[in-house]
Amino acid sequence: MEVVEAIQAAQPRLIIVAKHDALPTITYENRDSYEYLRTGFPALEEYIVTNYKPSVELRDFVIYEKKERTAQRF
Repeated sequence: MEVVEAIQAAQPRLIIVAKHDALPTITYENRDSYEYLRTGFPALEEYIVTNYKPSVELRDFVIYEKKERTAQRF
């Protein structure tokens, strides 16, 4: 939750998530960062999905860009 709270406070314009970066002999984890985000860190994934949109998806990473907020009309 510390990571989610820090990102919420900073509200970066871009978030970059690596793909194909698994190093199981070092991290003891077979999932890459992208898969770990989706399956092992649901609070951060929910924050990103709610507040960001995929902007660029390349072989080794995805760049998420902050969604524009539209004014609500009453």
